[in-house]
Amino acid sequence: MNFKACILALLVCCFYCYTCTAQFDPESILQKPSISQCSNNVTFLKVEKMPKLQIEEHIMVQEINNKIEFEKDRKPKFLTCKVAVNCEGEIYNSNFTMNKIGKEKANEVLKIIKRTSKFSPAKHKDEPVDCYYQFNFFVVNGKLKIYKG
Repeated sequence: MNFKACILALLVCCFYCYTCTAQFDPESILQKPSISQCSNNVTFLKVEKMPKLQIEEHIMVQEINNKIEFEKDRKPKFLTCKVAVNCEGEIYNSNFTMNKIGKEKANEVLKIIKRTSKFSPAKHKDEPVDCYYQFNFFVVNGKLKIYKG
């Protein structure tokens, strides 16, 4: 086999491996199993089909802004929330990975997200799996908004 054919075969194998495997969070295996988890206590970071939020984001943001009063500051403050979604589309775990609005307000935001959010299940190899989903917010002039960047 010549050199070009070897390189081409290697690229095809790499592409196949990349598209046919998922990334999972190794720490999810070490956590206590949750009754609501589905994927043998493994939570995936990247899958073939990510979960989809079944309510419109602006409705959730509107409810957060109606329930929580944020500081009116011109300088944006960021909040990143990571939620674990099971194979039935329900949130079973959540935390914030970046928080510039204060722990109390961030916890209130997480409570509203958990209460209002429902997802379509994530899928990998046509099987529903547990997966992480991330919300990126910023607060400016006392209003929380979704960060799309």
